Amino acid sequence: NTGHVNTGHVNTGHVNTAVTLAVLALLQGGQAHLGWRLAAMGEGGKRRSTLSVVGGRNGRDETGISRRRSSSFWTTSRATIVKEEAAARAAAAAAAAVSPARVFLEGSMGVLLAAMRRRQSVTAWRALSPLLRRLLWDHRASLLAPLIAQKTGSKDAPEPEPFPPTPAAPPGEKPYPFLEKASTCLLRVAASPLPELRAEAVTCLRALLESALNAAGAVTVLRPMLTYALCAALYAPLGAAARRGALAAELSALRRPVRGSSVSDGWESAAGATVQALESASARLRELAYFQANPDVEAVVEMECAVAAALSWAPAAHCKALRSLSKRLEDGQHWVEAAEAAATAAGVAMQA
Repeated sequence: NTGHVNTGHVNTGHVNTAVTLAVLALLQGGQAHLGWRLAAMGEGGKRRSTLSVVGGRNGRDETGISRRRSSSFWTTSRATIVKEEAAARAAAAAAAAVSPARVFLEGSMGVLLAAMRRRQSVTAWRALSPLLRRLLWDHRASLLAPLIAQKTGSKDAPEPEPFPPTPAAPPGEKPYPFLEKASTCLLRVAASPLPELRAEAVTCLRALLESALNAAGAVTVLRPMLTYALCAALYAPLGAAARRGALAAELSALRRPVRGSSVSDGWESAAGATVQALESASARLRELAYFQANPDVEAVVEMECAVAAALSWAPAAHCKALRSLSKRLEDGQHWVEAAEAAATAAGVAMQA
């Protein structure tokens, strides 16, 4: 919908809702058609084989790749075997990348993200929310793979993805970039003035936290990502949403367990630290939004420092706060302090 029709009783918002619902219906049809393939991908696409146990010298690991048994009679060097196994895994990964299920999954993520980025009606969000929650849960391992690898620190962890990451074929999105962008969209919707939209966003955010707890064993792996998302929701720019305390009630709701949920036991201790860090950052931003026009530069600088500390979990958000602090100090003709804040931001950027 281009939105160029705006006469009489035509409501372009209704047109946009109709388009969104039609696209979501197509996604559901694709999920039904590729159901078992998508389910296998959600489980990691791996089925443990007994060949490695009962086979002779040659077996297969859980990825289905032939692996030679070590033997005193085997003359091939260990380095050659490792090289061959790595090449076989790379070939298997390349084949999986162009499988119908993978292409559909990445395309689905791109379509959902495009819908989330647009201003949607309550009706559209009520249709979108179940699809997003299911995606977050069913594919939690692939969505959170980089965070799980960082947390475990296992030597068997996959190689880090190239930077910048290889993009998916349009209009698709790769799993982890999708998760980063979707979390930002969700917090922006959770800061909406409409309570119905906020409720839908909170259910999706809770699904995200539960997925992280199940896949990574901790919600804290999401803290940097959600800190950046909160910065994007309230601090870009700092305005009415921060002044009215947007996200305060929503974050408080996320900290409380849902009765009957499979993760309700111990939820407050599991999610509490992450959600409380977000609540603290939200509160600091609210104070700054109220007093940013205050002529007392020193008082506002203290608030800016508190915001920078609260956003320090996410390098990009931390840099934004430090640059804002530097600008405010420069406007107050505190040149040395302004330079110190700018240098700190540069240091954070270099570390990131």
